Amino acid sequence: MNPTADLTLVPELSTDNITIGDPITYTLRVPLDQGPVSLDLRLQDFVMPKERVLTSITHNIRIENGQWIYADTFTTFETGGFKIGGFNVYRYHVQDAGIYVRSVLADSPSLDLRDLKGPYHTFSWLWFPLFLGLFAGGFLGWWLWKKYKNRPLIVEAPPLPTVSAHDIWQRYEEYFSGLDLNQVQDWPRFYFETSQKLKEAFFEIHHIDIRDLTTYEIEQQDLDPFTDMKVKLLELLYEADQVKFAKHLATAAEVQAYLLALNHLVAALEPPGAPLLA
Repeated sequence: MNPTADLTLVPELSTDNITIGDPITYTLRVPLDQGPVSLDLRLQDFVMPKERVLTSITHNIRIENGQWIYADTFTTFETGGFKIGGFNVYRYHVQDAGIYVRSVLADSPSLDLRDLKGPYHTFSWLWFPLFLGLFAGGFLGWWLWKKYKNRPLIVEAPPLPTVSAHDIWQRYEEYFSGLDLNQVQDWPRFYFETSQKLKEAFFEIHHIDIRDLTTYEIEQQDLDPFTDMKVKLLELLYEADQVKFAKHLATAAEVQAYLLALNHLVAALEPPGAPLLA
């Protein structure tokens, strides 16, 4: 090889028209007697206009058919037409090679990567009104539920006003006063039946429906005008709950006191007159 002679190299391109991001191979062929092994023509070191960016994929040097083969496979994310080279390296002059890169959206040199959608963002301030609406809806639902739960008791009346409140009271008074503790075989059942009868007496005599409420739920209700009576009612119901649910074994003295308190409370339920139920 004559070191004083310049050698012109003509590059070969696998294609001169690609879509953005597609690979393209740039090849230089140098005769064995004119190309030193140390000659390493990396395109990224000898590239055209500075605003163009090549992304190297593979770089290969090999001997083939009596020639040194310098092959770079690369891609680019710039659009439009431009030239690679020419440039000089050592005593070699590499001619330029033109390529055209198309946008994925349209075959127009005026388009570039800004035509593409940007990265998807999971959060946007446009979501804020939706989140605010969901929060407001949840709060409104909670407020309505609380209002419904604490609503006043609905006064219900038996459908047929055929018996006076005083007659009904007298029936319950006779029931409680006629209880014989010596006949009781099942104490939890005794407490269950008497506490339920007491709730029914409130409903049938004064139309206060607490029949299906638990003791705790009754405690949350306003039993006006029976506020004073409510305290005694709750004491009896909680005492019955201890036997029914907590398996408390009531003593004889406790049972006697419970039955006496039941009769006193039922006596206090006596209506002032004897009006028909309405």
